[in-house]
Amino acid sequence: MARLPAVLASHHSDLTWLERSFVPGLEGLSRLLKRPLVLDADDAIWLEGLAGKSTPALALRADAVIAGNRYLASWFSQFCPNVYVVPTAVDARRYHPPSNPVARTGLVLGWTGTSGNFGYLAAIQPALARVLREVKGSELLVVAERRPSLPLLADLPVRFERWSEAVEVTALHRMDIGLMPLADDEWTRGKCSFKMLQYMASGLPTVVAPVGMNREVLALGASGIEATSLTDWTEALLTLAADPDRRRTMGAVGRSVIERHFDVPVVAQQLAAAFREVTGGQSPPRRP
Repeated sequence: MARLPAVLASHHSDLTWLERSFVPGLEGLSRLLKRPLVLDADDAIWLEGLAGKSTPALALRADAVIAGNRYLASWFSQFCPNVYVVPTAVDARRYHPPSNPVARTGLVLGWTGTSGNFGYLAAIQPALARVLREVKGSELLVVAERRPSLPLLADLPVRFERWSEAVEVTALHRMDIGLMPLADDEWTRGKCSFKMLQYMASGLPTVVAPVGMNREVLALGASGIEATSLTDWTEALLTLAADPDRRRTMGAVGRSVIERHFDVPVVAQQLAAAFREVTGGQSPPRRP
């Protein structure tokens, strides 16, 4: 019932932009939406239970698909011939390097995300433990909606900050290195690197798993170090811990990559171009 006003409103629009899914189990009702219909996916949504089962049918019905990375685009291309790769955007005005950075002697390894991704962070505990023991004054800062369970780090300096919109940016400003560990599977290959983009926009060097969009982002500039094994993670973190100049250089490169490829105005232009093609180049009617 909550969808009905949007269904009716779609008939007064130039196109319908559908985010991820319609109504789980009732996607057939999406036929009521005005076309052209654009399906937008920034995850491997076909794996998402009941809602995911209808993804092929939605893609077949769509006039175009907006995919957040090449892996997603490849999967959707078997159902829809008109697929646009448009990356996730990050607002570079909101996420930015600190205007007055505070000099500090310690090192803060930072991770931000939702509790559903705690398992990826837990998987690199041995590497984090070694770094926290060997690097004087170092600590791990975790920003999420609830505290993680990291038993291998129980006796080490781990700080938790509960996520809120109000504290998110200031928490990023307290970090020196941004972490994005991932497993390599069908779900993670569909991820669109938002965590990594937040770090980069904030001027942080990153250590990330080269999975999905992460590899594509790293190819745009030397903004971080890729790490797959625990040895990789340990070596990358110890290397950056010992080299503040390299951290600053990588952070500056990452910020530049964000401004050129992922900032909201840049991505908005890509979306606008795709929508114009889907609607045949028609401009929206003037509103009184």
